Amino acid sequence: MLAHLSFIAALLFAPLATAQDGPATQLPEFPIRSAVHAQADREAADALIAGSGHAAMFENVSDQQGTAVRHRASAMVCRFWPGVSVNSIHVYNPTPGAEDISCQTGVEGASLTHYASMYTPTPTAEAEAHSAIAAVRNRWPDLRAYDGEAVRTEVTGPGFPRRYISRGVVTQSDGNEYMTKVSVAKAGGWIIKQRMTVRLDKALRGDLWSESMMIRILIELADGKDARAAPEAE
Repeated sequence: MLAHLSFIAALLFAPLATAQDGPATQLPEFPIRSAVHAQADREAADALIAGSGHAAMFENVSDQQGTAVRHRASAMVCRFWPGVSVNSIHVYNPTPGAEDISCQTGVEGASLTHYASMYTPTPTAEAEAHSAIAAVRNRWPDLRAYDGEAVRTEVTGPGFPRRYISRGVVTQSDGNEYMTKVSVAKAGGWIIKQRMTVRLDKALRGDLWSESMMIRILIELADGKDARAAPEAE
């Protein structure tokens, strides 16, 4: 577990090359919050949990990086940027063994939603990625491939799942073009999915945020699985 957490720190503070081999870019991170914000951050998490309508499904795990909530069944941790109006938790299916939830936040103009879903039978991550892309195309028929700069991250190792990523460009009702991104992985029996949308002129920064948050979630899930599987100390 410590090795994985050390890797998170190394990843988040390391410069990354873009997919087009452009200049290295610093991966963003949630700022360390001073102790004076601790109570407000925990209260914000409590309010998000209560607002879900299914408080027993979630746990307040806020820390020095601000408001954070864990979905108990999947162990997915959602982090929320402070003071963002879109911060929310949604429960689509509360049934044990078939839970389907999401959490949304916004960072520097990027909207990020993370989903933890349990389906029976469980689809492959690849199949779920195709389904997610089809949903984007159904909403925005003008969807086209994104050909701008993108972040290239490669994380491998025991317990780290393969991800399926698709980036596209859509025109929304405000007349502006947006980069929309889908990232999907399978962790245990759970489908973990991220949807990110950001204005096209901020696409690289949004891509950096999405990679940072998705990789953190998957590493924390792998660490949680390792911790549950490890024998108790004598």
